[in-house]
Amino acid sequence: INAEYGGSHSLSYMGIESLRSLDLYKKVPTDITKRTISGAIVSVICIAVTFYLMFAELVLYSNGSMKTSIFVSYQNQEEDIPVRINLTIKEKFCDDIDMHMQNSLGQNEQ
Repeated sequence: INAEYGGSHSLSYMGIESLRSLDLYKKVPTDITKRTISGAIVSVICIAVTFYLMFAELVLYSNGSMKTSIFVSYQNQEEDIPVRINLTIKEKFCDDIDMHMQNSLGQNEQ
């Protein structure tokens, strides 16, 4: 973009130049750069790590699960406590949902 346009074009030129001044990764002229094996290895490793992290996050996101625990403090442990829980879970089949109750001794009850 040349500054010789004048008018509104010079305002846009000033805006672009002020935006370019914020560039932290300035381009180095190609005549003073040199490609090296170590630079290529670092680049390949960075690309591989980036793809691995993106894939791992995608897998974790798609295999999401929710675990919830409710603890009830009850003094008289000789008798059972009636527990009534009303859950509304959207977009899940009832066969996919399971609930286990466990007493203070670690014994499972259903």
